Amino acid sequence: MVSGSTDKSIKVWDLRDYEAGKISATLSSSSSIVCSTLFEIGGNYFLAVGGSNSLEIEVWNLENNSLNYTLKSHHGGIWALTTYKSKEKTFLLSGNEDNTIKLWSISSKKCIHTFKRHYNSVWALDTNKKGGKSFLANGLG
Repeated sequence: MVSGSTDKSIKVWDLRDYEAGKISATLSSSSSIVCSTLFEIGGNYFLAVGGSNSLEIEVWNLENNSLNYTLKSHHGGIWALTTYKSKEKTFLLSGNEDNTIKLWSISSKKCIHTFKRHYNSVWALDTNKKGGKSFLANGLG
C-alpha cells in the first residue's frame, strides 16, 4: 500500500503484517499530495502523484523508491489521476484545477491530448473497458 499526504510525504507500507503497520519507505514529494495512482510496466511498479500546489505530476519508481520523472503541462493544482492500458501501452489521465483532463503517454512521457469540456476543476477520474472499448468517467467540483 502507498499513501500520500498534504505534509508532502509518501509512505510505502508493508501489508504482509498489516497489524504491525510497518512503513518500508518514506519519500519526500515537492507538493501537498491529493491524488495518486499505481501502475506496473515490465514487472516494475510506479506511483504517480499530484498535488494542490503543484503544476507537475511526479512519477516514482517503487522498486528503488526514487523520483523517476515529472510530467508538466497543467496550469493549476492536480486533483485526480488514473491509469489504463490499451494495446499493451500504459496511459495516465490527470484532472486539474485548470478545468482540463490530460492524457499522457507513459512511454514518451508527454501529454498526447487535452480534454477541455469542463467548466470547473476536475476532481475525479476513472476508466473502464468493455467490449473492446475504453470509457472515461469524470467529475468536477
